[in-house]
Amino acid sequence: MDRDVHTSQELTPREFIGASEIGDKTPTLTIAAAKYRVDKNKRGEVVDEFGWLEFKEQRRLGGPIRMRVNAANRRCIEAMLGTDAREWKGKRITLFATNKLLQFPGKREPCLRIYGS
Repeated sequence: MDRDVHTSQELTPREFIGASEIGDKTPTLTIAAAKYRVDKNKRGEVVDEFGWLEFKEQRRLGGPIRMRVNAANRRCIEAMLGTDAREWKGKRITLFATNKLLQFPGKREPCLRIYGS
Protein backbone atom coordinates (compact mmCIF):
# COMPACT_ATOMS: atom_id res chain seq x y z
CA MET A 1 0.00 0.00 0.00
CA ASP A 2 1.42 3.38 -0.99
CA ARG A 3 1.28 6.43 1.26
CA ASP A 4 2.67 9.96 1.27
CA VAL A 5 5.86 10.60 3.23
CA HIS A 6 6.21 13.47 5.69
CA THR A 7 10.00 13.71 5.99
CA SER A 8 12.91 12.82 3.74
CA GLN A 9 14.03 10.27 6.38
CA GLU A 10 10.97 8.16 5.54
CA LEU A 11 12.29 7.62 2.02
CA THR A 12 15.15 5.51 3.40
CA PRO A 13 13.97 4.10 6.73
CA ARG A 14 16.71 2.90 9.06
CA GLU A 15 16.48 0.13 11.59
CA PHE A 16 18.36 2.19 14.19
CA ILE A 17 17.57 5.74 15.21
CA GLY A 18 20.14 8.38 14.29
CA ALA A 19 20.95 12.00 15.06
CA SER A 20 19.03 13.28 12.03
CA GLU A 21 15.87 11.53 13.24
CA ILE A 22 16.11 13.21 16.66
CA GLY A 23 16.89 16.71 15.38
CA ASP A 24 16.51 19.24 18.18
CA LYS A 25 14.20 17.01 20.26
CA THR A 26 15.31 15.36 23.50
CA PRO A 27 13.23 12.18 23.76
CA THR A 28 13.20 10.26 27.03
CA LEU A 29 12.91 6.56 26.25
CA THR A 30 12.38 3.42 28.34
CA ILE A 31 14.86 0.60 27.81
CA ALA A 32 13.11 -2.66 26.94
CA ALA A 33 16.22 -4.73 26.18
CA ALA A 34 19.97 -4.60 25.64
CA LYS A 35 21.10 -6.83 22.78
CA TYR A 36 24.16 -7.77 20.74
CA ARG A 37 24.22 -8.60 17.04
CA VAL A 38 26.70 -10.31 14.76
CA ASP A 39 25.97 -9.82 11.04
CA LYS A 40 27.50 -12.27 8.58
CA ASN A 41 27.68 -12.33 4.81
CA LYS A 42 26.57 -15.24 2.63
CA ARG A 43 29.93 -16.98 3.16
CA GLY A 44 29.45 -16.86 6.92
CA GLU A 45 32.10 -14.20 7.50
CA VAL A 46 31.47 -11.61 10.19
CA VAL A 47 30.91 -8.22 8.56
CA ASP A 48 29.66 -6.23 11.56
CA GLU A 49 29.02 -6.71 15.26
CA PHE A 50 27.57 -4.25 17.74
CA GLY A 51 25.45 -3.75 20.82
CA TRP A 52 22.10 -2.02 20.69
CA LEU A 53 19.15 -1.00 22.83
CA GLU A 54 15.49 -1.53 22.11
CA PHE A 55 13.04 0.88 23.73
CA LYS A 56 9.39 0.40 24.73
CA GLU A 57 8.36 3.48 22.79
CA GLN A 58 7.33 3.06 19.16
CA ARG A 59 8.37 4.98 16.07
CA ARG A 60 5.78 7.23 14.52
CA LEU A 61 5.57 4.86 11.57
CA GLY A 62 5.44 1.76 13.76
CA GLY A 63 8.01 -0.62 15.17
CA PRO A 64 10.19 -0.22 18.23
CA ILE A 65 12.81 2.49 18.52
CA ARG A 66 16.27 0.95 18.45
CA MET A 67 19.67 2.57 18.98
CA ARG A 68 23.17 1.28 18.33
CA VAL A 69 25.33 1.73 21.41
CA ASN A 70 28.83 3.03 20.76
CA ALA A 71 31.57 2.99 23.39
CA ALA A 72 30.99 6.59 24.50
CA ASN A 73 27.26 6.06 25.10
CA ARG A 74 27.87 2.68 26.76
CA ARG A 75 30.19 4.32 29.30
CA CYS A 76 27.56 7.01 29.97
CA ILE A 77 24.82 4.46 30.53
CA GLU A 78 27.10 2.41 32.80
CA ALA A 79 27.86 5.51 34.89
CA MET A 80 24.14 6.12 35.42
CA LEU A 81 22.69 2.58 35.51
CA GLY A 82 25.58 0.25 36.34
CA THR A 83 27.37 -2.40 34.30
CA ASP A 84 24.73 -5.15 34.50
CA ALA A 85 22.77 -4.50 31.29
CA ARG A 86 20.01 -6.88 32.47
CA GLU A 87 19.15 -4.29 35.12
CA TRP A 88 18.73 -1.50 32.58
CA LYS A 89 15.29 -2.82 31.56
CA GLY A 90 12.60 -0.34 32.56
CA LYS A 91 15.11 2.47 33.16
CA ARG A 92 14.76 5.71 31.19
CA ILE A 93 17.41 7.67 29.33
CA THR A 94 17.17 10.95 27.43
CA LEU A 95 18.81 11.28 24.03
CA PHE A 96 20.02 14.33 22.17
CA ALA A 97 21.76 14.96 18.87
CA THR A 98 25.01 16.79 19.41
CA ASN A 99 26.09 19.85 17.45
CA LYS A 100 29.60 18.53 17.75
CA LEU A 101 30.49 15.98 15.13
CA LEU A 102 31.79 12.52 15.88
CA GLN A 103 35.10 11.99 14.13
CA PHE A 104 35.34 8.90 11.95
CA PRO A 105 38.39 8.14 9.84
CA GLY A 106 37.91 10.20 6.69
CA LYS A 107 34.51 11.73 7.57
CA ARG A 108 32.60 13.61 10.24
CA GLU A 109 29.01 12.81 11.22
CA PRO A 110 26.50 14.11 13.80
CA CYS A 111 25.82 11.62 16.58
CA LEU A 112 23.47 10.76 19.44
CA ARG A 113 24.44 11.31 23.05
CA ILE A 114 22.74 10.74 26.40
CA TYR A 115 21.76 13.49 28.86
CA GLY A 116 22.65 13.13 32.51
CA SER A 117 25.89 11.38 31.87
